[in-house]
Amino acid sequence: MARGKTEKLGNILKNVLSRRAIAGNYQVHQVRHSLGAILSKKEEKHVLLGGIRNGCLTLLVDSAPLVYEFEAFRSSEILEELVKAGHKGIRKIRFEFNSNQK
Repeated sequence: MARGKTEKLGNILKNVLSRRAIAGNYQVHQVRHSLGAILSKKEEKHVLLGGIRNGCLTLLVDSAPLVYEFEAFRSSEILEELVKAGHKGIRKIRFEFNSNQK
């Protein structure tokens, strides 16, 4: 920022949060909210957000056949919708089978 110029409060907060651990939790919360709008109610029952690391969103799925179905048919669509929702930092989605879910 140049001397004597003002910066939007939203930009300042974004910069501060991006440097803190809070930012990760905030981003996970925002992505979880967006996934609620993208996934159907039936799909949402089988999926948990695992985390976000280096631009890769990990989704935990409680059924191996559903892991395949998501990877083959829904992965690109979900990614596109997340980017439209403002999550431009997510570049890839990985689905993992998690038998301990439920």
